[in-house]
Amino acid sequence: MAMVGDKTKKKLTAVPLQQFISNMNPLVDLEKEAEMSTSISSGASRNLDGAQKRGSTMLNLKCVDVQTGLMGKTLLEFQSAKGDVLPTHKFGTHDVVVLKLNKADSGSPALGQGVDYWLKLDSSITVAFDDIPDEGLNSPLHLEKVANELCN
Repeated sequence: MAMVGDKTKKKLTAVPLQQFISNMNPLVDLEKEAEMSTSISSGASRNLDGAQKRGSTMLNLKCVDVQTGLMGKTLLEFQSAKGDVLPTHKFGTHDVVVLKLNKADSGSPALGQGVDYWLKLDSSITVAFDDIPDEGLNSPLHLEKVANELCN
């Protein structure tokens, strides 16, 4: 260290990329776990109508189309069951969502988890699923936005 007046200056050294990655990986994992935990715990205790007002849930949806997408994904298209326009929301492409029966509360198990694939203005939302539920697609449904997982 070199002394200049009352201040000290430290010489910074470069960290190799692999060392930086190995140092940051556990921190990213901790952040991911904290985000998922917060999302799940807040989802279990929230009111669905309040969640829809905040834009994190879309209630009263119907499945209008099922298609096969790339890499074996199943694309489900949803529209509002009560009108031509989706409810106000904060959903965007690549958001992770869970699909539930409309009458199910936030703590109930999901029919499936998927990723928002396409939003057609305010008329429909298409979600890509690895596995689709065997039952429930003919019933009123809702989508809940959850914390996005980081890709490794």
